[in-house]
Amino acid sequence: MSGDVGYGQFARRDVLVAKIDDDVSLILLQVSINFTCIKARYGLLEQCNDDLDDSTEHYVIGANFQVEGLRSVIDTQSLIEQKKYAQDSFIDKFYSNISEYSDDSLELCKENDGKNIFIRVRLFEALSVDDFMELWVSAIAKIIGSCESCENRILCTDLKIQDMGEIPFLLLGEGIWQFSESDIMREGCTSSVTCLTAESLLDMVHKWQEGVQSNNPLINTYSQVMTAPETLARMRFLLLIETLEGLYNYKNDEDIQERKRVCNHEFKKIKMD
Repeated sequence: MSGDVGYGQFARRDVLVAKIDDDVSLILLQVSINFTCIKARYGLLEQCNDDLDDSTEHYVIGANFQVEGLRSVIDTQSLIEQKKYAQDSFIDKFYSNISEYSDDSLELCKENDGKNIFIRVRLFEALSVDDFMELWVSAIAKIIGSCESCENRILCTDLKIQDMGEIPFLLLGEGIWQFSESDIMREGCTSSVTCLTAESLLDMVHKWQEGVQSNNPLINTYSQVMTAPETLARMRFLLLIETLEGLYNYKNDEDIQERKRVCNHEFKKIKMD
């Protein structure tokens, strides 16, 4: 077990590996254990015969995933038609020679029968599962949700883990519904954007990531109600005012700091006089 921390009847583990069947393994991440239950932040389910151990670092280098509402915001003419798990497309074409790529890549794909569409991401730099979910999957769900003013669910996510073979892992966790797009019915969500392409969505994701990492108030504050149209109008207005104030400070930080420096300097001169 990796990252052992515990006392009495309670313990924490970074990783815990279980064999569910002869050819199915489950890797639990960020695990807490007591005498009645085992809880984990995420689970990685893989169909394989390999013996997995709990000493491996799990970093994401690529993924296929579905987010609710995707079909309503994209340019469907730009979809790439291929099977989600076809050996030649998912593994050989998408993940082979991954070190040759110089940037992140995003594709909008549809399965051959046209029932399901999904997003395919290849990362230039590997990320932890937590960071990938926050900076890619959740970010795209929020971007689509803000176009529709709806809170959109993450339907399913399959991850390619660095140095963990060619077969993708099914990601399990709270907030991942394990539905296909064709299995759900949606009502009351109309998008104001209907022409996103893979390139434009990738650009929006990168800008969202920059906003998160630089603590942009529009992302860190107001995004909480972008996808919640039922929120009281008064609350949304007050949060908008707070966001605009924070956004002004965020964009004009250098000028504000310079004015503070000048004011402090003048104040010291006055005190000396």
